[in-house]
Parts: sequence; C-alpha cells; structure tokens
Amino acid sequence: MRINAVIGALAKPGGGKGTFKKLLNDVCREDGYFPSITTYRFSDPLRKTLQWYDILETRENLQSLSTCLRICKPEALAYALRKMIEEDRFSDIKLADGVRSLSDERVVRSFRSGILVYIKVDPEIRLERVRLRKENPGDAEKTVEQFLAEDTAEPERYTEDIGTRANCIIDNNGTLDAYKQQVSLFYQQFLKPLRTE
Repeated sequence: MRINAVIGALAKPGGGKGTFKKLLNDVCREDGYFPSITTYRFSDPLRKTLQWYDILETRENLQSLSTCLRICKPEALAYALRKMIEEDRFSDIKLADGVRSLSDERVVRSFRSGILVYIKVDPEIRLERVRLRKENPGDAEKTVEQFLAEDTAEPERYTEDIGTRANCIIDNNGTLDAYKQQVSLFYQQFLKPLRTE
C-alpha cells in the first residue's frame, strides 16, 4: 500500500537534509517498498527569483530575500511550499526540505500525515560539509566567522526552537552508518505503520 506522507526536514546548513532523503529511499527499498519521493525545498522559490533577476545564489542573498519576503508576508514561503505539495498527486512521500519558520512548521503540521524531523549536527562538522559540497558560490572559502553569522541570521533563528517540537530528532554527528540506523528507526516508527492502514 502507498504511503501518503509529508515530511518536514529541519536542519541548519550542512546538517544532512539531502542525505536524509537518500537514506530514507534506501531504507524503504531494503524493506521491499519502492516509494516515489519528491523533495520540495523552501529555497526553491527564492532561487528562482534570484535567477530571474540575475542575482548570484549565495546563502547571503537567499537569506536576504527570505527576510524581505517574510517582512512583507511572514507566511510567503510556507504558502508557496504548501501550494507545490497540494498540487503533487503522484508522490508517495513529499519531503519539505528546509523548515525554518513557525509558518513553515504550521504548513507541515497542517497535513494529516505531516511529520517533522530535526537533524542535529555540531557547527564545526556542518561548516566542513558546507565547504566540501560547494552548493552555493563562496561556500568552499567560507570562514568560521561568516558561517556563524549566517547560522544566526533571521532565516535560521527558529531552527532549534522548532526542533524541540519535532516528531523525531536525529543526531548526524557520527558516521553515515549511524545516520542510516536512525533513519531506519524513523521509517519503522512513522512511515511503515502508514503502509498497513
């Protein structure tokens, strides 16, 4: 039977949200379930807007645009994500990647099968991962001071608070195998029961 779940993944930059999706897919397949998992990033509308205006997609520019939108309409990004998820009629699991605000949290919880997952990682480990993956221009050269300033910027301000209310908290400070074991426990506890309803 299909799972129809909305998972809000919550982590600071470099926390491992992208790896969470890959590991979840692996865990499902190892259990004989082959779901379609679609990722919706809260940053997707921001990235598209920056592209339209030919503005570099740096973390600083993404955070600035996010702050501007939230000043005009606090729930703007959450509204855009909700609309994308509601229009998806085919995915078994919809992964809302990048929950950062109270509006984002409310959107995930507004779905009957909404689940929040908080992925915790120490700042030093996250910085090294950000430098290695080079997702945004300038990431490879990012200093500790720059990283910590971005870590406390407005869009990241509520991450830890929302994390205290998550349905599941995963510690991603260890090995990939340890991370996968925790994702497997998450699947067994929250998703596998949905298959038998």
